[in-house]
Amino acid sequence: MKKKFIENKKFRFIVILSVVLTIVIGSTLAWFIIRTTDVLQEFSAANFQAEPVCYFDGTEETFVGEDGLITLSANPEDANYIGKFRVDVKYKGDGAGYLRVRMVHEYSINGNSTQHPANVPYTVSGDWYDNRGNDYCYYYKNELDADGDAEQTLNFITGNNDIDLGALADGIVIKVAVETDMVQINRYPQIWGMDKLPWVE
Repeated sequence: MKKKFIENKKFRFIVILSVVLTIVIGSTLAWFIIRTTDVLQEFSAANFQAEPVCYFDGTEETFVGEDGLITLSANPEDANYIGKFRVDVKYKGDGAGYLRVRMVHEYSINGNSTQHPANVPYTVSGDWYDNRGNDYCYYYKNELDADGDAEQTLNFITGNNDIDLGALADGIVIKVAVETDMVQINRYPQIWGMDKLPWVE
């Protein structure tokens, strides 16, 4: 009888120990999976670095104000004339990615400011899709291959078509903000919040 009681006690101990080990191992594994997922998501989001290089044709000045915006002149004689505005994009990272450039113009006349996404007729280089009417962005339609720390340059704005500011040119102050964003080709739905790329029918 005593022997049977001891055996039952051992059996209960083994069962309890097994349950405890299962909980500990399961919790540790779940924590590891969650942490790994977080790290991978962060790595995927930060897999690329891209920045705009803004300048004016014929000058090295950038005319960046204290607010970070670039001032564009409506006078063709000025060094920062809007028709001389140029932009390249430098990028690096690992793997294939999609790139977009966000541009917002601020027009100020007599202290009143408005923002316009799509009324400046820039000449862009390569396969860019103009989606400014929807989200202020140009999208590069081809996949870009980045190779480690090697920085690459992509031409973006190479010129301007004829710009007729009309009556607005008298006393107008034009400023522009330029931002770049690059993501892995399989991560744009989550990071950019879209089901399909803008140029895909």
